[in-house]
Amino acid sequence: MRVDQKQFANRVASFMKTPQSERIWAELETPIWAGFILSGVTFTFGIVMLVSIIWSREGCRYLYSALTLEAVRSCKSQARTKPDLLSSLICHGVITNPRNNLAAVLGSLNPAVDHNRLASVAIQLGEIYRSGSQYQKNPEIEAILRDDGYKPYRRRLIPESYCGMANCYLFDVTLNPVDGAKSDQGSVMYAFVATSDKAQLIEQIPWSIAAPCVASEG
Repeated sequence: MRVDQKQFANRVASFMKTPQSERIWAELETPIWAGFILSGVTFTFGIVMLVSIIWSREGCRYLYSALTLEAVRSCKSQARTKPDLLSSLICHGVITNPRNNLAAVLGSLNPAVDHNRLASVAIQLGEIYRSGSQYQKNPEIEAILRDDGYKPYRRRLIPESYCGMANCYLFDVTLNPVDGAKSDQGSVMYAFVATSDKAQLIEQIPWSIAAPCVASEG
């Protein structure tokens, strides 16, 4: 299986500029109302600190931040104007729960990752998780897979000694399990976009964005 990562990245960048991507941006960004609330709290703290001799300078900084609506402005992701902060990922399902659309998927931040290898590792991890009997062979993998409670946007590094790849992560994600495709190895692939500005967030995008970039070797 081959992935044209350059074409995929270009298609993701184009998609993220369309109205259809606003649902995804809504997950990647902080709501504006939360920014106004934070500005109000910052203003209150600034007033309190301003009357203190020790904290007056810090109080001025808080007031400036509140009056310039710094918190509101930071609600918008820098990735909207800096596409290099967006990462396009094809990940392989490891643990999926179709009842609540929560999942753990295996992916790499390395654009040149070998997806055949990635798919094989994802299948191995899935089998280990389901059987449980193989856990003792690798304590690090045991610890990772046993901690299967969903934590939004969590990413855990898979040891290179186990997967044979650098920058390979198990991502906790929300997922539409039917919006994917089977790899040559039999894993289920899904398309994602991730941001690298401040918070490290990841959201699923339609598989149709990635489909033209994936070619089977069989």
